[in-house]
Amino acid sequence: HVMDIDFPYEYRSWENTDPRDLFDAPTRPKPSGGGKMKNHLEKNGSNCDYLYLWLDCDREGENIAFECIDIIQRVNRKLK
Repeated sequence: HVMDIDFPYEYRSWENTDPRDLFDAPTRPKPSGGGKMKNHLEKNGSNCDYLYLWLDCDREGENIAFECIDIIQRVNRKLK
């Protein structure tokens, strides 16, 4: 995975957070694995003309593909 989803800081204490509150709590994306894959995509995707993705044909693979596209499009507006 390229990105994870996390709750804001105020929801991180399991002792002080009612689990029912998490259903309506906001979430935010954060790079998984310390951001190594995100950094790799930004660096190598910034100069490419085309992007070909070959990932698993399931929901998880589709999600990873869209994460890659989103990250690379932020650093490369000419991407096709």
